[in-house]
Amino acid sequence: MSNYIIGIDGGGTKTLGVLWNDESQELKRVTKGFSNFNVDVQTSKNNIELVIKELTTEIEGTINVYMGLSGVSGLKDKNSYEEQLKKKYSLNKVLIESDAYLGLYSVENKTSKPVIMVIGGTGSIAYYLNNNQVGRLGGYGHLLGDEGSGYHLVIESFKYMINDYETNEKLSPFTIKLLKRLNIDQVDNIKALVYNVSKDNVAKYSKDIGALALDNDEVAISLLVNEGKLLASLVIKAYHKLKANGEVIVAIRGGFILGQKIVKDTFVKVLNDSQINYIIDSSNSEPVKGALTIHQLNKTNKLGEYKIKENMVIKQWEKY
Repeated sequence: MSNYIIGIDGGGTKTLGVLWNDESQELKRVTKGFSNFNVDVQTSKNNIELVIKELTTEIEGTINVYMGLSGVSGLKDKNSYEEQLKKKYSLNKVLIESDAYLGLYSVENKTSKPVIMVIGGTGSIAYYLNNNQVGRLGGYGHLLGDEGSGYHLVIESFKYMINDYETNEKLSPFTIKLLKRLNIDQVDNIKALVYNVSKDNVAKYSKDIGALALDNDEVAISLLVNEGKLLASLVIKAYHKLKANGEVIVAIRGGFILGQKIVKDTFVKVLNDSQINYIIDSSNSEPVKGALTIHQLNKTNKLGEYKIKENMVIKQWEKY
């Protein structure tokens, strides 16, 4: 009987599924709509199941499915849903984790070094892996964090414009140029670009700020530099939590840091100045390929676990 592995990488835009045989040869891939449980649980489930159905059609054997999905905390019945999928599609194994968890295991790491994966996209987060134990820094969302992201850059830029308008007699060149790029004629109209819209629709304006930086606008450059520093600080904190004795792999992911040269260059400079012992993973391997590594680790009971520091949770009666 044949053995198969399915990896599913689900995000706010699409759900990608890939089928491999037991020799890690890709046999088929399928793409459907989004799967972010914080947006819509039922639609996400529908798209995931469409992917599984298409990938499992016309194959017989042992099938193991490993998923990394956005907004997995919004799936309240995760364990029971894993069991439902196993029964419905005759699957041997179903594992549902976050999309970042899947991506972490996609990093090429032949020598089993500690890994830090930092994601600077619409939002920001860092995951770290050592001795098959997984931890997380950041990822608290736009109200509590997301420093070093496209969203955070835009909000910081808009705050600068508001302060510029309320403090100075004349608007700065940065404010004037960005107003024109945003196609609005006064600072007060910024509110309509931020409130009651998605994070993606706010973060998209980071490209306009990047364009001003390429045109040598000093304010735009300084704002981008700051985002690079903030992302680097996530990696430095993760490095110290790892307490690694040797070299660690730093994997950079996310359209914001990879697409904004100033952010990436600043990020690398800060890491170099901090004197941490690291190498950059520049392979940018597809996150879905993390399923292959997870499958191998799962077979030998060496799969990492996402750990929360329970000793840092203060019981209510210990506060006083």
